[in-house]
Amino acid sequence: MFLKNEPFEQNGQSITLYELSALQRIEYLEYLAAQARQFQSAPDDADEMARLAFFSRRQADVNAWLISRSLWHADTTRNVDEVQAEILRFWSLDALSGGAAKVTELSGMKPDIQADDEKHEPLSPEKLSGQN
Repeated sequence: MFLKNEPFEQNGQSITLYELSALQRIEYLEYLAAQARQFQSAPDDADEMARLAFFSRRQADVNAWLISRSLWHADTTRNVDEVQAEILRFWSLDALSGGAAKVTELSGMKPDIQADDEKHEPLSPEKLSGQN
């Protein structure tokens, strides 16, 4: 109802993504904590390719989780777990990454790098050379 939304475009297709609600943000943190426990259970003796597959799957799951909760606001009759499964089946890794970035941006969960840069005084040639 009061949530920000913006279109997300990928490969000529467009879909509206919404910011997460307050409850969804809390659930997201809980979900990340559960995923972190799974990260810690990654087999240490697995070869590099198996570890890459394990971590890639976890990242895809997290991104699909975010996008499914965002899309739920457009149709609250849908089961979010089914939406998440559909996203994992039909979205590319690039679309998952871009969509998740858009949701975190809309939800105010992405660090504002520009704001951090503004806190630091720009370096002048004098400062670089050690002169004041």
